[in-house]
Amino acid sequence: MSAKPGTGTRRRHHLDPSSQQKAIRQTAKAIGCAKPVGHHHTLRHRFATHLLEAGYDFCTM
Repeated sequence: MSAKPGTGTRRRHHLDPSSQQKAIRQTAKAIGCAKPVGHHHTLRHRFATHLLEAGYDFCTM
C-alpha cells in the first residue's frame, strides 16, 4: 500500500503489465541473457534449464 499524493489516503496500486515486462527485460539484459525475454515465465524456464545443464538434480528437492 502507498499514500496517494495530496490526500495521504492509503490505497493499493496495481502495476501495469508493460512496466513489469520492462523490468524483466532490463534484468535479463543485466544478467547477460543473449536471447530476448518478454515474460517472467521465459526467464524462469531459462534459469531451470541452466540448472539442469549444470547437473542440478530437481528430484532431491
